[in-house]
Amino acid sequence: GSIRTAFESLRFDDCIDTNLKGRYSSSEATTLTKLAVQCIHESPDERPRMVDVIQELRVFPANS
Repeated sequence: GSIRTAFESLRFDDCIDTNLKGRYSSSEATTLTKLAVQCIHESPDERPRMVDVIQELRVFPANS
């Protein structure tokens, strides 16, 4: 679909919730988009393990 195409071309602006009205970190969005692309890789062997995904996400501050 269009989101997968946006992910694969790293056009993260097309993947961001419009309700954020542009208020987000471009570097974080890029990192998360790259991680998402890895998670939807066609070959299961190429996808990261969930424990690795969690480790990657730990670098982001928790929002409360």
